[in-house]
Amino acid sequence: MRAGSGRDIPDTEGRSSKLSVPSICASMKPARTTANAGLAHAGCRAARGEAIETLAVPVPGRPETNRVSPSGAQRAHARRSRVRAPGSAVSGRFPSPAPPGPGHCTKRIGLALLWVAVRIEPRPQGDGASGIRSGRTFALEDRSGHLANLDVLRSCAVAAVYCGHLGLLWNVDRLGPLSLKAISQGGVALFFVHTSYVLMRSLERLPAQNRALRFYVRRAFRIYPLSILVVVSVLALGIPPFPTRPYLWPGWGDVLSNIALIQNLTLSPSVIDPLWSLPYEVQMYLVLPALFLSVVRRGGPAPLYLWIASVVLALAQETIGATRLDVIRYAPCFVAGVLAFAREQRVPPLRWSWVGWPLVILAALGIRQFGLEAGWAGCLLLGLAVSRFRQVNVRWINAVAAWIARYSYGIYLAHLPVFWLAFVLLRGTPLAMQIAVCAALSALLPVALYHWLEAPMIARGASFAARVGAKRVAAARSDVLS
Repeated sequence: MRAGSGRDIPDTEGRSSKLSVPSICASMKPARTTANAGLAHAGCRAARGEAIETLAVPVPGRPETNRVSPSGAQRAHARRSRVRAPGSAVSGRFPSPAPPGPGHCTKRIGLALLWVAVRIEPRPQGDGASGIRSGRTFALEDRSGHLANLDVLRSCAVAAVYCGHLGLLWNVDRLGPLSLKAISQGGVALFFVHTSYVLMRSLERLPAQNRALRFYVRRAFRIYPLSILVVVSVLALGIPPFPTRPYLWPGWGDVLSNIALIQNLTLSPSVIDPLWSLPYEVQMYLVLPALFLSVVRRGGPAPLYLWIASVVLALAQETIGATRLDVIRYAPCFVAGVLAFAREQRVPPLRWSWVGWPLVILAALGIRQFGLEAGWAGCLLLGLAVSRFRQVNVRWINAVAAWIARYSYGIYLAHLPVFWLAFVLLRGTPLAMQIAVCAALSALLPVALYHWLEAPMIARGASFAARVGAKRVAAARSDVLS
């Protein structure tokens, strides 16, 4: 009805009178207040997903015919939500729930947090060369493409192993409630997460043609030269697996197993204790390209399901007792790095302070105190959290972490021979001299090993992998043309 127009409205005695809309509204201020309250109530009900019906306004004379419809915004909300009145033949997208109670709200909050933790968006379409999206921008990186937080993770890992073994050398098994053996083993678990995460990024940078072959060649040149040198040196100098144990010749079969890094398959002892973890890394290299492709081609929370499957397999391996397949026990640690790579594909808008990242690393080490199975949860925590924090922006922390991370492989393999030389071979010298020798060799020997052996072999491995990949591509093209 237009404003100012009139219509016949019967009064309480049945007579009709000509009234305009303004005159009606002027005589119905309390009714208007009631209508506004009703509309506000309808808006609250619509926000809860309940059905919205027209609201009756008590008007003297025609209570059954004077009804006020919801506003346009409310009707639009109802259409968007597809809310239907109770008893309607067509059900809405969201059924009308009961009024939420405290337990209901807690459940929704828990589900929302779980959804935020595991949500991984599908990757955009890639370029033609690598099959991976081009122009990728890492919000996690600095301008040079470097990840300071990964340096912090790797430096904490090698520091945990170094300090744990140093305490065990002095017969210190515990620091209060903390087990030094669990700390050193937790450091190895951090290595596993870091290694798989970094190698997934390395696989992404490789060309799609013969990606797996190039990857295997590069990793062989990276892992084997220094490990072989350490095995030969330990045997030549008569260094025991741990400085406090006696030296025993392992036998040629065990020596070959240590050189090939297959001690877990041949059930051979490691000639030096840190070598125990390298066979697991080498064997995980075999499946990382397949895991990479599964992450690239599948969206959604598939990596999280993969981690759950790895936990199930690890528990099954412990139950069955398949000793030669004990690499499966550490699969949850490696898959946590794959999960971290998958979560990196869509960086969330929330950026937490970098201060929380070292705390997460310490929490993962603390969780490892409760056993290997608890350590899997600590690795999962790292995988979920690595993309949540801003990069460390303190210059001296970045410098120290970058230095330790660069020489971490040499520190990891050479620290026990250094302990043996400083504290066993020089046992009769003053303690200050032993500590000075240990500190000097711990800093200088890994640097020398890196620049004289590791870096040249890394460069040769990259060059050889490029040549091998190019030859296979050329051979495949010639086969197609022939």
